[in-house]
Amino acid sequence: TGKLTEYLNQVDKEAREKVEMLVEQMAERWGVTEELKMRDQMEWVRRMNNIKVNAAFFKEFPASWGCRGKDIVHADNLFSFRFC
Repeated sequence: TGKLTEYLNQVDKEAREKVEMLVEQMAERWGVTEELKMRDQMEWVRRMNNIKVNAAFFKEFPASWGCRGKDIVHADNLFSFRFC
């Protein structure tokens, strides 16, 4: 069980890092900046919450599921991902 726990911890760490990367990329693409935060804090919070929910959604898909070459396009077409 020690090796399994170590492996699962590593997978979890990598998933969290990918979510963090996605959040940064999506925030940049959606224009969620420090300037927006200063100008309209509630809008910044709304966008960041939306980004975090969407990024966490993609964390739930193991990479091996996506090796079918499928695209996932968000409903509002603000971002898309190709697994593999």
